[in-house]
Parts: sequence; structure tokens; C-alpha cells
Amino acid sequence: MGDIVFEADLTGGSFTYKSGNEYITKKYGSGHLHYTTGRTTHNSKSNWIEREEESYQRVIRTYTVDDNERKVFAIDAYKNSASLADLQVSVEVNSKRKTLTTDYTLVNGTTHKFVSFTKNLNVGDVLVLKTRSLAEKISSIGFYEVPENLSVNPLNNELSEFTPIKLIHLKRNIFDTINSHSNWDGGILGHTQKLAEINHFILNELTILKNQEAEVIDINYEDINQSSNILASILQVDQNLVQDAIDRKFKLSKKSYKNLLDNHTIEQMEQILINVKNF
Repeated sequence: MGDIVFEADLTGGSFTYKSGNEYITKKYGSGHLHYTTGRTTHNSKSNWIEREEESYQRVIRTYTVDDNERKVFAIDAYKNSASLADLQVSVEVNSKRKTLTTDYTLVNGTTHKFVSFTKNLNVGDVLVLKTRSLAEKISSIGFYEVPENLSVNPLNNELSEFTPIKLIHLKRNIFDTINSHSNWDGGILGHTQKLAEINHFILNELTILKNQEAEVIDINYEDINQSSNILASILQVDQNLVQDAIDRKFKLSKKSYKNLLDNHTIEQMEQILINVKNF
């Protein structure tokens, strides 16, 4: 959601001029920047820049740093990464690029190559390893990034309006979410595993966005009835409309599903959540 719209008329804007007795209208985008380099020479420049190399997809591997490990992290998205001669590695911590030899070194283990930092990272830091190799990626670890040429306006449409983004993070007690759909994904433990993976991914992405100063508004599912004024302000609509939508779409439980579970099941669910967080 955005609250301020910026208009750019480079591609859609136009101007009119008179040639003889005829008025001619042309779009700005049909021309180019013309700047002189000498008395009889000039260069032409448009808003298109030819890439010097083809785009590619790196493999993204994300870690959330905890007390178990704060310095050494495996490049485990490939089998036997220590033996890959063509492996390229980019390292970011909280969205800030780190420098090889200054901030970290690459160390070969028996099977994997490791990123070893010169100083311990802080608990809660988000570490992102972006790697590239001709080797096949392990299907269960990491994911491919979207290439730059496909991530922004892949169809080359003419864009005339731009707006900043606000994100609403709706948080809910994970035990209530799991148990209310306990017949999904192979029972309550299977559903726990699936939701834990989704939750882990979302929290990592939100941490990165927050570190990039994106505006993220946290709202608790259980308190959404008291948040209609906040949502109305963000959406720029009447608060009564928001409250009506909340009343119709959100079913708030009056009981805690966790209290209905036996201790052994709770321990199994909590262990799954811990394992996914530390993965």
C-alpha cells in the first residue's frame, strides 16, 4: 500500500511544436538526450542501457544468527561445495554487503565451503549468502533469486506513476493457526512443519525490509478489533468499512488451542519450530 504517488512523464508525456503551418505532437520517450562533445560532434543518450553481460540467477541461502553459531556458516546449497572451482559468493548481513578478507574469509571443510567472519555476528542478524555455480542446487536448501530483468517491469510497459510501499504484518498465535487446520499437511505435526517454514521465511524477509527502512506495521490477529482505526488510516478508507470487513472476515477464537493439546504433542511442535528456526 502506498500513500504518496509520484508521476514520471518521461515515457508518457508529450510536447507540441509547429512546423510550417502544421502542429506536431511527439512523446518525450521518442527522443533522446543530445549533448555535444565538440564543435561538430555529439553523443546521443536514452534511458536504455545495454547490459554488458547476460543476467543470471544466484542461489539465496538465509541464516538468522542465534547463540548456537555466530561466526562460521556453511555454503550448503550444493553438494561438496568445497570442491567447486567456479563458485562465486556474495555475503550480506542485514542487507549490507560484506568484503572478502576484511569482513570474512572462505574456508574449505571436508565437504562444504564455509563463510568464516573475522568477528562474531550479533544474535538476530540476518545473514544472506548469494552464490553462483554451474553445479546443481540441492532442491531442499535455498532458492533461486529472480533475475533483475524479470523482477522490475519485465514486459517493458510504460510506467508513469510510482508510489512507496507500506506493509502490514498480521501476527497470530502459531498454536492457534496450526490446530485450527490440524487436518492439513499430514496431521498436526506435518502442518506444524509447513507453517514453521513459511513463518521462518516471512520473518527473514520482513527483517531485511525493516533493515532497508521499509515501513512495516505489526498488528496482532487477536487484537484486530482494536486496530480498525490504524488499518483505516493506512488504507485511507472509512473506519466503519474496515470494522465491517473485520467483523465479516475474521473469526476470533475465545479459547486457546494450546491448552487443548497434551504436553507430549506440545513438546514435539515446539521442537519442530526450534529446528526450522535454526536451519
